Amino acid sequence: MVIKNLKSGNSTESPRPKSGIDPKIIEHNLKELRGIFEKNTKIKDRDIGWLTMSEDTKIAHVIIPSRIQSFANILIVYGAADRAIDHVLIGNYLSSKGLNIIIQDRRGHGYSEGIEGHASYTDQFADDLVFSISQIVKKSKKPLFILGYSAGVIIALKACISAHSKNIPVAGFAIIAPTFAEYPNFMNIKPQYFKTEIRMRTGKAFREDNRPSKIKERLSGDAISTVEFNLKRYIFGRLFGIGRQKIVATIEIFQKDRKIFPYTVGGLQGYSLKDLAGLLGKIECPVLLATGENDVLIDVLAIQMYLSWYIKPQTELTSVHVRADHLSALPMVATHLANWFAKISKG
Repeated sequence: MVIKNLKSGNSTESPRPKSGIDPKIIEHNLKELRGIFEKNTKIKDRDIGWLTMSEDTKIAHVIIPSRIQSFANILIVYGAADRAIDHVLIGNYLSSKGLNIIIQDRRGHGYSEGIEGHASYTDQFADDLVFSISQIVKKSKKPLFILGYSAGVIIALKACISAHSKNIPVAGFAIIAPTFAEYPNFMNIKPQYFKTEIRMRTGKAFREDNRPSKIKERLSGDAISTVEFNLKRYIFGRLFGIGRQKIVATIEIFQKDRKIFPYTVGGLQGYSLKDLAGLLGKIECPVLLATGENDVLIDVLAIQMYLSWYIKPQTELTSVHVRADHLSALPMVATHLANWFAKISKG
């Protein structure tokens, strides 16, 4: 394995794009991105591309065209509690560096259709991602990089491996603050009780599956303490579109197994890391690992060891360690990411 270390620390480079941006270039890049998707719409001035996945579910992708001549496409896979719009700022920065940005909203999350926190089978999220990858590679001539953050790394890892097996080219895999191993004192710094909020999303979300009894069934792997259901908000959400983002239910859960992250609430059922060695050993592209020295949610040293042990010897591994906690790790490595994408693209 080839291990390279980029300079760690905080970036001093301004995230603002250079002056003199040519609107025609942006429009050209946007047209290229729109060509990837079945349908394109605008929601609150954001460009959204749509693909139809399994179970006839429409999956949304926030697209951000490069502000200069683009050289690569980046598919961002966010963490368990995020949405695509939560990463627009990092997307804007990377777009100023010649990168077209695509952020998929997982089914049931953000703008996508589906039931929040629910997948019909364990690898459905990964399969959705593979389909997006295949369409991007098929309809764009530019190299594609996958960027996984936090819990999203697990989904991105499985999707990356699946793409390799289908001979779908992936130029590189950026792994940011992955939840492969918990920090040893995690139990002492975070309560065992978790709360999840159920919101109305689209008309399809108004099915029986959103009733408290059905929610309990979906989360049967955990011991549910309480379910608070707001009937007035539920009815308001059914009658008026403006009410669909209101919190209609809050569930307090006690997770039985705290040795690994089961991510039941986030809809990542069954993502056990028992086969981590086998998964990492199947990566066929260059890898960038970025971690924060103040990240108290994960065991950084263990994660670094896992990758150094299990990734193939011939795979290029670049390691970045910056002054950041779990939530700030992604923006703090933005400049390193842009430089790495450019370096790998040039070969």
